[in-house]
Order: sequence, then structure tokens, then C-alpha cells
Amino acid sequence: FRTFKKRDISQWKPITVLREPVALALSHYSFVRRHPAHPWYPQVIGLTFSQYVERDLQAPNMQCHVIAGEKSAGSAYDVLRREFFLASTIENVAHLTAALSGHLGVAITMPRLNVAPEPTNTDAIDPRTRARLLALNSEDAELHRRVLGDVLVGRGAPN
Repeated sequence: FRTFKKRDISQWKPITVLREPVALALSHYSFVRRHPAHPWYPQVIGLTFSQYVERDLQAPNMQCHVIAGEKSAGSAYDVLRREFFLASTIENVAHLTAALSGHLGVAITMPRLNVAPEPTNTDAIDPRTRARLLALNSEDAELHRRVLGDVLVGRGAPN
């Protein structure tokens, strides 16, 4: 988002969908393991998910950083409210789609095309790994919690 802000985006209506940090990390791990061309593939292919987390291959609090330019849930939430059109979580993508459809005046669908073929059940993650991920991504977890259960309506969005 910060890259786009270097341009005049005053007429744009940014939309984002947040992921719960544990689910995001598991999804990224699964994605890398399915794509041999990915630059991290050689590092990740032989690792369990717990080993992947222990190696700190993912940047912590990246969702907050991408949104606000800093790793702060409060700052990211303020940016979402002030500069984004709509924001939601993956759990509420149907509500986000409905809000967007209402704004556009046409029914739209948002198919999930990048779905892992293997189950990515975050409940099966061992408690130590989960705790480490949440500790490393506490700001992203807080941002997700604040937006969860709602479609955050920002500038110029439908009420």
C-alpha cells in the first residue's frame, strides 16, 4: 500500500482482506512447499511447520507493516479507517463482497483460487508453535481481532 501512496491514489478505493497470523503463516508454508520455483522452496521443503516457524522465515507483523508502514495494530487500524474503502478478514469475505456489491450495484463473487489442496487446520498446530507465532505477530493478531466480525468501512464507503 505504501508503494501506491507514492502516486496520486485519491480516486482509488483500496480494499484489503486480513488473515489471522497463524493461518497466514501455515498458508504461506504450504504455498512455498507446493511451488518448487519459489525462492524459499529449497529451505522449506524438508522442514516441518514447527521448524519453519523456528527459523523465522516470515517477517513478523507484516500485515500491519504493509498497511501502515510500521508494525503497529493501532496505526494500521487508523490507516484502514482513514485511507481504505473497505477492509475485512478472510472469515468475513462474504460480508465484504456484499458491501462491495451494494456499492457497485451489481452482484459480484470472489472465488478463492489459491486454496491449498491439503488441509490447513490451524487447530492441529502444536501449542508451542502457535504461541511463538502469536508472540511474533502480536500486532497483526490485534489488528485481525479488531476487524474480525465486521466489514470496516473507511473513506467513501457505503454505510
